[in-house]
Amino acid sequence: MSISFKSYISWALFSPFILAATFWIWPTDSIFMVLPFAIAIAGIPYCIFCAAFILWSRKRHEGTVKKATWLLPVIFAPIAGIGALIVSGDSIFSKGSLATMAALGVYTITIGYFYVISCWLVYFLLNKVLTVFKYGA
Repeated sequence: MSISFKSYISWALFSPFILAATFWIWPTDSIFMVLPFAIAIAGIPYCIFCAAFILWSRKRHEGTVKKATWLLPVIFAPIAGIGALIVSGDSIFSKGSLATMAALGVYTITIGYFYVISCWLVYFLLNKVLTVFKYGA
C-alpha cells in the first residue's frame, strides 16, 4: 500500500494555504509570518498555477511529474512577480518594480525549493510508514 505521487502532489500543492492560515490565526514572532502575506500577494496566481500543473500532470507518467516538481519554483517565480506588479499597480519598467520583481523571484524560488523538498520528505516518510503498516516492521 502506497500513495501515488500524482495524487499526493495534487493535495500537497495546496497545503501552503493551510500553513498560511495557521500562522494568520495563531500569529507568532517567527519568520513564518511572511507566509500569510505571501499568500495574500500571490495566492490567486498560485491557485491558477497549481490547477494548471494538476491538469498538465493528468496524462503524464508519474516519473515525468516527479521530475517536473523540481522545476515548479523556477516556473512560478516570474508568475509571482507579475502578480505582485498587478497588485501594486506599478509599471513593469520602473526601477522599483524591477527590484521588487527580482527580490520576489529570489524569495519565491527559496521558499519554493524549501517547500518542494518538504513535500518530497513527507511523501517518502508516508510511503515508508504505510509500507511498515502493510508488511510489519
